Amino acid sequence: MTLISKRNKMITYKEYKAALKIVEDYKIQLDETIKQVNKETKGINKFVAIDKDSDLFKVASVRLYNILRANFKLETVDGCWSIKLSELSKVSISKLKECRHCGTKTIDELLEICRHANIQLQD
Repeated sequence: MTLISKRNKMITYKEYKAALKIVEDYKIQLDETIKQVNKETKGINKFVAIDKDSDLFKVASVRLYNILRANFKLETVDGCWSIKLSELSKVSISKLKECRHCGTKTIDELLEICRHANIQLQD
């Protein structure tokens, strides 16, 4: 069996199998590299680079953001969606626990954000 390339040169079956082996080996190498990168970056937290001036909308989940907007009077920047993380100091954990659609994962997310931004919540 022979194949014709774009250059009109005949490719033998042996050459085809050799090229296929190279491609398969490269795929295995890429899979191993991806596994290694995932292993090395697994411990990196997505909240590492945040501070008190970070935008809540860019950091929090949509659920957490909506719960905070609906239940707490947080000041927005220029009257739009942007809320600085420093506004979280006005949030009460006990009131948050009473909010509709606010479960343990949402509270844990807020606590993690506050811990990384060095913000104290109200009791």
